[in-house]
Amino acid sequence: MSRLRAVLLGMTLTAAPLCVGCGGRQTDPKESLNQQANAKVEAMKQLAEAVGRNAPADELNGIIESFVSNTLDVKGHPDDARQIIDTYNSRVKGKLRADQAAQVKGIVDGIDRELKR
Repeated sequence: MSRLRAVLLGMTLTAAPLCVGCGGRQTDPKESLNQQANAKVEAMKQLAEAVGRNAPADELNGIIESFVSNTLDVKGHPDDARQIIDTYNSRVKGKLRADQAAQVKGIVDGIDRELKR
């Protein structure tokens, strides 16, 4: 049952940023997507560095929140998507605790599925 909950949580967290918008000033959509893609890549790099030095859970949670909160247009940014997947597979995978691992894995798996379409 807990595995199902973890999968559902990952799917929810993957889809939520795509469904929820926020108000505010109008910006160039392409520029905003580029900024978010860069921020998502940077968050994955930070996560890899943090797990490499055994950072405390609260620090990892902050980095994961940054990773989750930025959307990625996989088709528009395939190189960024590949970089996230490669960094996750080589430096992060298997080094996070249960809830953190499920959350990040769900998002990375979603990116990978979208990239393969």
